[in-house]
Amino acid sequence: MMEISIYDALKYLSVSFGLAFLIFLMGLILSNFLSTLAYKFVKKIKIPIKKLIKLKKEPEIYAKNIVKYIIISIFTIMSLLQIGIAVSLMNFLLYIFAGILIISFGLSLRDFFPNAIAGIYVIYKKLLKTGDKIEIDNISGKIFEINLINTHLIMSTGNVLIIPNSYLIKNIIIKGE
Repeated sequence: MMEISIYDALKYLSVSFGLAFLIFLMGLILSNFLSTLAYKFVKKIKIPIKKLIKLKKEPEIYAKNIVKYIIISIFTIMSLLQIGIAVSLMNFLLYIFAGILIISFGLSLRDFFPNAIAGIYVIYKKLLKTGDKIEIDNISGKIFEINLINTHLIMSTGNVLIIPNSYLIKNIIIKGE
């Protein structure tokens, strides 16, 4: 029977935790480097997505953060595996996290896709144009912007009404001259 001394156990733990720390540190450095590259790449190709879907921040900031957190997550998992966290527990937590992420992503986009499809339909079929006077549900106004997600009306009071494009498709619109 083989005996393990306290010295050997501490040596194993220190090497294991040391390697885990180095793996995690390497992940932080790599995530900063690759996230900066992602930022520069998205900025260079100038995607006009901010205007289309009304992002609060520039798309390159989102790309930088996504790349950074994915890499940090991967290296955190590698560090935990180096320490000896059970793979089945990690898989279970990963499945739960992925499920939550998919559900929240799906819920956040539940209005985007119908509005985007309706926006494409309205723009492609030229059902409405900038400058048209319309009435919908006893609210009238003049269209001053149509984009992928919604249509903007200026009402007679001077207020701006933002109507989701899917709502325009589902309701009766009276077009005036």
